[in-house]
Amino acid sequence: MRLEPVLHILRQSWNSWLGSDPHATGPAWLKIVWTMVFCVVWAVFFTLLGFALDSDSAARWGTVSDWWHWFRMNLVISFCIGFSIRSLFAIGHRVLGLQRLQSLSGVARLLYFNALPIAGVFIGSMVGVALAG
Repeated sequence: MRLEPVLHILRQSWNSWLGSDPHATGPAWLKIVWTMVFCVVWAVFFTLLGFALDSDSAARWGTVSDWWHWFRMNLVISFCIGFSIRSLFAIGHRVLGLQRLQSLSGVARLLYFNALPIAGVFIGSMVGVALAG
């Protein structure tokens, strides 16, 4: 099996996901996978950041249970934020339609592509913190 076609589809799909392109490249489930990968990366980052900034955690750096606990907490919050943002973009694309989205310019475009992620972070973090306990 040659990897070039697969890598090409993955690259196109990643660019489509990153740009919030309403036209999916590759299988439809791939956008969900990219969202999950992105959320896992953020969960790892925030777990590392939490341990690095917590002065009391130096003695616990070797404790797998602490790492697992904080990674799980950060993963739940990251998933809630990531899927909130994705859901808001899906709703926005459906409500406004592709033609209207493509015609947005200036302040309207800036507001759309900045307000939805900010709202998604706010909604997702509230839900994530509540679920993570």
